[in-house]
Amino acid sequence: MTTCGGLLRDHHDKWKIWFAKKVGCTTTFVAELWWVLQDLCIARDQGVQNILLQVDLESVIRSIEEGKVGCMSGASLVQAITKLMK
Repeated sequence: MTTCGGLLRDHHDKWKIWFAKKVGCTTTFVAELWWVLQDLCIARDQGVQNILLQVDLESVIRSIEEGKVGCMSGASLVQAITKLMK
């Protein structure tokens, strides 16, 4: 079972929200996409308009920027992420 998790901090570097989510049996790439999506959803729900994401995999950043992913589950996550970033 793969999980993703993250932490939101404010502009003073104080912890605001921590989360964890089970994402099933998947790749590190897809788990990282889940993390980005969850982080953006939480930030939106908290009314955050500016966010700095620190992502471990360069391929995740590239996929989000280019909107291209090789796997179906990754493609739907990238679409959801791109929609939230608008």
